[in-house]
Amino acid sequence: MARLKDNKIKRMERGTLITKIQKGVPIAINKIERGLMMKRIATFLLALLMLVPMAHVLGGEKELVEISISMFDRGAIPGDQGTYEDNVVTRYINEHMNPLGVNVTWISAPRNDARAKYNAMISAGTNPDIFWEYSRFWMDQLRTQEVIMPLDDIIEKYSVQYKEYAKKHAAMLAPFVTLEDGKVYAFTSLRKLTELPVAGIWYRKDILDAQGIEVPTTFDEIVEAARKIKAADPTCTPISGSLHYFNTVMGIYGLGTEEVLVDGVLVPRHRTDRYAAGMNALRTLFQEGLVDPEYITDESMTRQNQLWASGKSAFSFSTWNIPTGTQELMETVPGADPYPLPNVASEFGTFFLTPQAPARIYTMFTTGMSEEKIQAGVKYIDWLLTDDNWYTVVHGLEGVQFNMVDGYREGIPGAPVWAGNEYSVVTDATYQPGEIAAADKTNYKVLSERYEANIKNMFAHPISNTLPYDYSSNAYSELTSNFSPVRSDIQTQIITNPTYTVEQGVQEMDDAWKSLGGEEVWAKKNEWFKANEQMYMDFRQAWIDWMVGMANAIP
Repeated sequence: MARLKDNKIKRMERGTLITKIQKGVPIAINKIERGLMMKRIATFLLALLMLVPMAHVLGGEKELVEISISMFDRGAIPGDQGTYEDNVVTRYINEHMNPLGVNVTWISAPRNDARAKYNAMISAGTNPDIFWEYSRFWMDQLRTQEVIMPLDDIIEKYSVQYKEYAKKHAAMLAPFVTLEDGKVYAFTSLRKLTELPVAGIWYRKDILDAQGIEVPTTFDEIVEAARKIKAADPTCTPISGSLHYFNTVMGIYGLGTEEVLVDGVLVPRHRTDRYAAGMNALRTLFQEGLVDPEYITDESMTRQNQLWASGKSAFSFSTWNIPTGTQELMETVPGADPYPLPNVASEFGTFFLTPQAPARIYTMFTTGMSEEKIQAGVKYIDWLLTDDNWYTVVHGLEGVQFNMVDGYREGIPGAPVWAGNEYSVVTDATYQPGEIAAADKTNYKVLSERYEANIKNMFAHPISNTLPYDYSSNAYSELTSNFSPVRSDIQTQIITNPTYTVEQGVQEMDDAWKSLGGEEVWAKKNEWFKANEQMYMDFRQAWIDWMVGMANAIP
């Protein structure tokens, strides 16, 4: 401040001198003196001009640092309310980031085609400064391609809020963002309790009651219920669901990740009896017309959500939480009475359906970012964790998008759509009573209460997947990348082709896996597991205890 005051005084003195000169006060000077004076004036005026930009900065008007961030376009923003790049959420963010010297732009891609678009942008050198994804595997791929940079030093040097947050939750988060070379490659934060299940099942109690069907407790009972409902109404689709439908069935059979731990050895899931049983179950449902035949290609779940919302399905094999379309279902179908289905058993036992890792989103900085952009990116992440700014970014403005009613957010009719969840690349969300499944819509209070009543049951069973986080190596990433599309194609054949048996498909799958180096890579994976088994299993138990502890905190 003293320096600013001194500069102001000097500017005033210089301004007085110039005024006097302009008024012709120094008239009694000789030519030499006049020449010297003019030289001094010229020098001073030049210096004064050079001071103008500095004064501009000191006055608080500075150029904004532009950063671009990727995101998924899920089709939630109506055309008359903007785009995912420009809407009420993005404008709210920049209203608060601009005073910090940062302007955030967003680069969206369709959810079901995002990686393909971003990979093309990477190849063309037009990618965003910052990527985020749910996939640790993709993060590892970007690391091996040298697309993203280590963040250890950046977090230590520039972050305040996130650095503190990461230290506080290191036990749950550090293993997920630390890759093969021992360095951290992403900012992340803990998932909410409701975000931990990958998949789940909801059912229409009114339909089951009308057919005299008891609530299923096993997968076989779900199949029998679906058959009875189909016989009573051949126009209906008893079960709706897309990608998450597959995950749900695999979860019922105790499968989640790529492996099963058998006698201390990690076995690829396609080599297990439970995988064959799960594929037979999927095949049965498809061949008997108990599930929508388009579910395999309906990656965005558009058709499946419509089937559920319009009352054409009795079961929704869906994502975690409340299925999309449930609000519409209750508003438009008289008597519709949806409930979450408690975990059902298979011949292998009853499992918690495929929980996700504690880490929510992996936010990565790309190589080649300038120091200015790096600092700006950290500023955005720190801002989200300051004064719970993330909460507003996720949920909107109280009194504009929603009102709080009995501890639940209740949407205000006609309010602009606030699709802000994924703009908040980090959150500090922890469980609070009343927060389970709360959303900015009517009817969600009753749905939330039903979900909340069931969630303890969900976590009361063994975790279906073996590993909370997977082995990381270049060879494993390459194998997974090459094998996944082959396996997916064969799985589709098993499910849809009546002449193509499960046994045939599994054999061809294993042959492809071995031809891609599966045996060698998995030998390395098991070496890694053996070397770290105690640490890993200790972490797995801590992870389970953390999830169960949150569930048990529900009143």
